[in-house]
Amino acid sequence: MEAEPKVLYKYRSLYDKNFEYTRCIFTQNTIYFAHPDDFNDPFDCKIPPVENSLRHFITRHQNFGVFSLSENYSNILMWGHYADSHKGICIGFDSEKLRFRFNYEGPCVSGPVQVRYPPDNEYPRWSFFDKVDDAHIETIYFTKAKLWKYEKEWRIILPEQERKLRKIKPKALVSVYLGCQIDKGHRETVIEWCLQRKPRPEIYQMEKHDTSFSLKEIEVLY
Repeated sequence: MEAEPKVLYKYRSLYDKNFEYTRCIFTQNTIYFAHPDDFNDPFDCKIPPVENSLRHFITRHQNFGVFSLSENYSNILMWGHYADSHKGICIGFDSEKLRFRFNYEGPCVSGPVQVRYPPDNEYPRWSFFDKVDDAHIETIYFTKAKLWKYEKEWRIILPEQERKLRKIKPKALVSVYLGCQIDKGHRETVIEWCLQRKPRPEIYQMEKHDTSFSLKEIEVLY
């Protein structure tokens, strides 16, 4: 397991219903914890084949919300998949400030955990004799198929009653990257959101690299 990066990134859309969730991050310091049923990967967070006696226990713990982040703000595929084909933004968060207290069978604190990508691409194997505990539950939420490894994902999970919109500290939002194809109106809107924040985050404009299949960032002074 690698050390937690100082900054983790969230790719965001600025269109349709996603616009409001994105706006709330800036104007209300709230982030949304999605249910796994809304994910684009049908294998994600699904219960592996287990004995029926274990399935009941695991199902009881399955209604968690997930906030997904990445180590990388310049991944071309992620800009295409999660930020409206480079028309959206990528938000940088201070990972140390992404800690959430909640009660779930006792007081708990949830922070970013690195996602694992098994090299054999197999579901975790559990037997009838295994004692199902928190480690097994975490395996469900923090294990994905190896073809997703390029995302370099970290996740925060919260139980059903604690999830959906949660407050973050204003200082948690530290940087914003504007997509290389962002609409002029959206660009101005995001900069205005940043101007209203205290402290103000750093802003970068992403541009296509001149000589390679990659992106580069240019700081926006505002």
